[in-house]
Amino acid sequence: MIRTVLIALLALTATSLAQTTPQGAEPHRDYDGWVSSRIGGGGYIVDVIPDPSVKDRWYATIDVGGFYRSDDDGVTWHAVHQNLPEGLGDIYSIGTVSVHPTNPSDLIITTGTRWRAPGGIWRSTDEGETWDLVQPSRFWNNANGRQDGSKVVRHPDNPDVVLAGGAGAFYRSEDGGATWDHTGPSGMLVTDIYFDQNDSDRVWMMASAEESWAHGGQFVELDAGFWFSSDAGKTWVQLADAGPTEITQDPGDPSRLIGLFDTRVRASTDDGQSWQDISGGLPADAGGGIGEWRKNTFRGIGTGPDFTLTVGGQGDVYKLDAGVNRWQTVPRQSVNSDEWWYGNHDDDHGGWSHYGKAAASITVDPDDEDRWFMSDWYSVWRTEDAGQNWELSVDGIESTVIHMVVPDPDDPNIVHLGMCDNGYLRSTDGGLSFTKIAMPGNMLYSNVKGIALTPDNANRLYAIGNRNPGQWESSTMAVSDNKGESFYYPQMRGLPGALTESLFINSVIADPNDADTVFVTVSGQTAQGGGVYRSIDAGDNWQLLGSGLPGGVDLFESSIWNSGPQLAITLDGTLFAISGVTNQVYALATSEQNASWQVVWDAQGNPQMIAAATRPVDQGPQVFLAAGDGGLLTSADGGATWEQILADNTARVSVYVDDLGAMTIAAGTDTGVKVSYDFGESFVDVTGKLPYRHFPIPGVTSTNLHVGTLGNGVYTTRLEPGGNALRGDFNRDGRIDDADIDLLVLAIINRTGETIDPIFDLDGNDHVDQNDLDELVLNILQTAFGDADLNGSVNLLDLSVLASNFNRKAGWAGGNFSGDDKVNLLDLSLLAASYSTTNIPSPTTAAILTFGSVVRLAARTESDAAPDKSKQLFDVDG
Repeated sequence: MIRTVLIALLALTATSLAQTTPQGAEPHRDYDGWVSSRIGGGGYIVDVIPDPSVKDRWYATIDVGGFYRSDDDGVTWHAVHQNLPEGLGDIYSIGTVSVHPTNPSDLIITTGTRWRAPGGIWRSTDEGETWDLVQPSRFWNNANGRQDGSKVVRHPDNPDVVLAGGAGAFYRSEDGGATWDHTGPSGMLVTDIYFDQNDSDRVWMMASAEESWAHGGQFVELDAGFWFSSDAGKTWVQLADAGPTEITQDPGDPSRLIGLFDTRVRASTDDGQSWQDISGGLPADAGGGIGEWRKNTFRGIGTGPDFTLTVGGQGDVYKLDAGVNRWQTVPRQSVNSDEWWYGNHDDDHGGWSHYGKAAASITVDPDDEDRWFMSDWYSVWRTEDAGQNWELSVDGIESTVIHMVVPDPDDPNIVHLGMCDNGYLRSTDGGLSFTKIAMPGNMLYSNVKGIALTPDNANRLYAIGNRNPGQWESSTMAVSDNKGESFYYPQMRGLPGALTESLFINSVIADPNDADTVFVTVSGQTAQGGGVYRSIDAGDNWQLLGSGLPGGVDLFESSIWNSGPQLAITLDGTLFAISGVTNQVYALATSEQNASWQVVWDAQGNPQMIAAATRPVDQGPQVFLAAGDGGLLTSADGGATWEQILADNTARVSVYVDDLGAMTIAAGTDTGVKVSYDFGESFVDVTGKLPYRHFPIPGVTSTNLHVGTLGNGVYTTRLEPGGNALRGDFNRDGRIDDADIDLLVLAIINRTGETIDPIFDLDGNDHVDQNDLDELVLNILQTAFGDADLNGSVNLLDLSVLASNFNRKAGWAGGNFSGDDKVNLLDLSLLAASYSTTNIPSPTTAAILTFGSVVRLAARTESDAAPDKSKQLFDVDG
């Protein structure tokens, strides 16, 4: 039987899903089908490091977004972290990369932050294709001091000796980093390790003080200090309780150390025992900002053949010639960027330059003393003329943190993006690039936490985010009526007055049947104003929907960093809300007056987000619950019962339903992305070479998958039409049957000769036509025209079906094989041409007589008043 064969085929094809690179993608942004979107902005680029043995090769490390390699002197960059193992939290927070001086395949990195379980020291011997965790340890690569110095260094004369320092521990290796010993001081936050370039057994180690809450609820206090070793790090002597954050040697006098002391630069001629100020020529005031943005904050130091460089917190570079004590300002003539987003220094765009803010490092090319690299809070800058002219050099590096990705369900070119730091961005090229859309008065400028669309009005978009620039919280709403091109602010009357102070909005959902009806969660206890609110006038006026919700607890998120959307609504008006505090799911029938919330899920786990289908679905689940380590759950009965469809630790889910009722589900798990085309019956892992795989944030349609990340911006891939469904399974119900044939026939009737949805283009000629129908019936189903019941044989049963529907409207299962409006002689002709000769007699005179009698009966049944036309059936010429 054909259906049995189809089930077997589905089992085979469900283990793979073809992906293709979207057209227009740049090669250096392509990761085997995943394309890194061009956005800009984001995390700290803490260092730029040359490969000692490969000319033109550089590495850049990111505090939240992995590390990148350039093989063209910084013109383009490509991620190297895509092969780090999945499921390890902050593995993409990279502090240092150390490259073997003669073997470019040998790399050592450190990973981890204070917020998650300890990371460690990783080693690769094949240029990052594979990695081994060689020493678990705690590194605070996203803490204060992240941009200081080098935390992993190799002995200048014996690269098998490697030293590494992190948050609280120091390590030494004598086999190139394969194994490590825990030696030396402990309890400090290491900022730099530096080998004497003239006497390679002499080495200094620097640490700064830091205290912070850390993973597991620990409060950790780390000490500062300055240490010296004369035996390549085997033993140490503490020189001072505090010292520089990083050091180098004067190229003209190696006995003189030059060290950075926050706002001052000092020199030592007694191996660091004492220090003298050499800040002459450097700015004394803190102009230009506070903290790392001050003009007199120095976090980067580099050396050329006869000079030393440092850079201030506003990107100003200073040069110290060998053997002198006074710095000279390096005159800057221009700062050039293709896009103002990165900050043109001429201040033509908003009067504020992004260039050089919180500068982190400055490095001189060992092969060209006039080529320098400077990194700052999210960019790399390159000069070819010793600092006179600077060019943006960050193409390929993306280090933004994403809150939400929402593709337009009707226009694949439009993708909406809610981002940390940079608010709302919009793509009009299918996710290949995004542009920031400014809000009136700069509200929602820094963070957009949630975005909601509605099929009732394809142009309507709701966004929630920060009220004032620089806030990392969500407390206001903006509305667009042109797909995100521009926004206005609703009045928001009726919401609690404590918004922006202690209560926050972190979830928004729009009614699929009424674009003006919108719902939000408000954090805090009910008595304080927390709960779920509804507006029926696009956000101007709000009413609390609190009946039935538990009191005395903060049900909904107050932090912008935590869960995904905590609200979802189905087509029948059932509103769902989840709480990570009570670990419950609540449902409210919004179409009923005086309805109360009901608990519909109460189980172990941690619900992360909830989503619902917002277009009609013929069968299958309507609501989807990402329940953390409880997996992905669905309900098809309004929450009365729930079924686990994916056991993986799931934090995000995206659901798309097309016009045919076919559903695509994308789940963001702790190890990557999984996609289902069969209503959750099976999932295919599409992660592949996605560089950032820890809890990606999916936004899916039937053919496009976009994922936001927590440190690498957005990646986009094109799913092969049909995905893990069988080719020809247009409604993606897990089988190919008469319903799929009818859908293809409808597409042929409506779209013949036009460029169409590629799902119907079975022969790949960019059109849907009779050839595609032949491909489906003859090759995919491996049957013939006339096989009404698709059992693999055209026989009397099929003839009987055709006769009973003769002259009536019907689909394939009713005998309409030609695809016209009724069952007629053309269909009989197709059936006769394919009539089986195996164990079944040919359509002899007896069969035709039987056919005629059935047709006569069908005609009478259709209308007693209609004239009997059965005698005319074979009167072809009239």
